[in-house]
Amino acid sequence: MVESTAQRVLSYRVYREQRGLYWTSQKLEDEHWEFLYGLVSPDKNLARLDGQRTQGTVYTNVCEARVLFAQAMNLSEELIPVHNLGAFFTQHQWHARLGALYPHARVYKDCVRLDVVNAFRETFRGQVLPDAGFGVVRQGSVEVRNRIAKVACDSRLIVLPKASAEACVVAAYAMSDPLGFHLGTIGSTWYTQGIIGFGLFFFL
Repeated sequence: MVESTAQRVLSYRVYREQRGLYWTSQKLEDEHWEFLYGLVSPDKNLARLDGQRTQGTVYTNVCEARVLFAQAMNLSEELIPVHNLGAFFTQHQWHARLGALYPHARVYKDCVRLDVVNAFRETFRGQVLPDAGFGVVRQGSVEVRNRIAKVACDSRLIVLPKASAEACVVAAYAMSDPLGFHLGTIGSTWYTQGIIGFGLFFFL
């Protein structure tokens, strides 16, 4: 058995957390989305095309963002993989630009509000609804982006980050269905698990 102290364990944990493999795109999304959203601007592209590597001008821009992020985290930028950071921006750049595209919209963070859900319900009016929430929200789908843009433009409401906005879309779908909530259907999707874990949607 190896003897250790609390200070040594803490030091080792910090060391492990600073290694490159620790900075996954999922960790960036879960814990650092707000700072990274702040690095996105309408005139600088940080997103690569689907299926392509982070390269060229996009690579340069992502590296510049990595320097700023590393300084904020008090890390060497070499510990943060460019690929993972590029993957984050590829998934989130469009959503992060909403505030600049719709400067008069009210911005909510990390919540599912009833007024926002009701605004999304209007985007379903007169439409034939799919059988499952997965048919409404698919990661990166044009359809969900159109709904988010419509709510930002018409209702002047924006929800950050992207996962929270998608949760609002799924809640709107469930409330628009004449059969009521499909908790068994939509509860299996990643963007609603955290909310439905409480049993029902909790509207702020």
